[in-house]
Amino acid sequence: MDVARGLLWLSSALALAGCGADDAGGGPSPAEAALCSGTICAEDEFCYYPPGACGGKDGACLLRPTTCQSDTQVCACDGRAYASACEAERAGQSIGAAETCAPAAAPPGTFACGSYFCRSADQYCEILDEPHEEPFKPPPQLFCHTIPVPCMPEPSCDCVGDAAESMSVGNCYSPPVCTQDAGKLTIECNAEVYDP
Repeated sequence: MDVARGLLWLSSALALAGCGADDAGGGPSPAEAALCSGTICAEDEFCYYPPGACGGKDGACLLRPTTCQSDTQVCACDGRAYASACEAERAGQSIGAAETCAPAAAPPGTFACGSYFCRSADQYCEILDEPHEEPFKPPPQLFCHTIPVPCMPEPSCDCVGDAAESMSVGNCYSPPVCTQDAGKLTIECNAEVYDP
C-alpha cells in the first residue's frame, strides 16, 4: 500500500513538473504562474496585472488572445517591446511600466509614455493626474493619442494644448501643460482617472 502511495505521489509530481515552460519558452513555469494571486494559469491563459504592476498581488488568469491587430506599441513585464498590448498578452505577458524596458527597447521612431511607446511622427503622450491628496491619490495614467489633424504636419504645443483644453481631445478638465522636447509632445493635466 505504501509503495502504491509513493508511486501515486511520484506520478503527480512528474505531471506537475511537465506543466512548466516548454523547450520553446512558451508558457510560464508553475513557480511563476503561482504568483498569479496563488492560482496556476492554464497554458492558454496569462497572468494579467494592472499596467505597470508586474508581479503584484492583483493578478488574474485571463485567456490569451489568438489574433491581434496593430496598435500602440507597449513595454511588457518581460522587459521587451511588443507591437500592441494584445501581442504582449498573446505571448503570455502583462503590460509593464516604462522603466521595465531598457531604453534600447523603444522601437525606432517612438518615445516612452508610461507603459506605451508613442509614435513620434503623429502621436503625443497624455498624462492624466487626479488632484487627490495622499494616501488616496491614484498613480497618473499615461496614454498615446493621435495628434489632431489641424495640428499637422508640424504639431506645436499651442495647437495640441488648445485641442486638449477644448476637450475635443483627451480628458483634461484643468488647463493642460504641454512640453515639447526634440519633437516629443507631452500634455499633462488634471482628470478624473477613475470613476467614483
